[in-house]
Amino acid sequence: MKQVVILAGGQGTRLAERFGSLPKALVPIGGKPLIEHQLELACGHGFADVRVFVHHQAAQLQQHLGDGRRWGARVICVVEPTPLGTAGALLAALDQLADRFIVFYGDTMVNVDLARLWAAHQGSGADATLV
Repeated sequence: MKQVVILAGGQGTRLAERFGSLPKALVPIGGKPLIEHQLELACGHGFADVRVFVHHQAAQLQQHLGDGRRWGARVICVVEPTPLGTAGALLAALDQLADRFIVFYGDTMVNVDLARLWAAHQGSGADATLV
């Protein structure tokens, strides 16, 4: 199964003046939260297993995402008791991750052909592919 990891644990301190304590991943873009755009992109390219690493306002993100059925995916939130950063979060949960996965930052809007990226990575033999 193709897996996506979304790192959405940041506090969003620079956005607090405009959005209060709203997690960055829930900031609306084009009428819906950023993380929904990411989930639609991932699911549209056949990624049905999503792990969302949360810390700041974790309960709010968990409640919004639910189990992921509305996107046709299985969404599991992994709560970080303390912020671990990119490498720390991935290493701490390595036993919950697939052998291969794509990582999104929860505050980044992307529009990438994930199926093509996935195929290129698998065909390259590389340990990692960065965009």
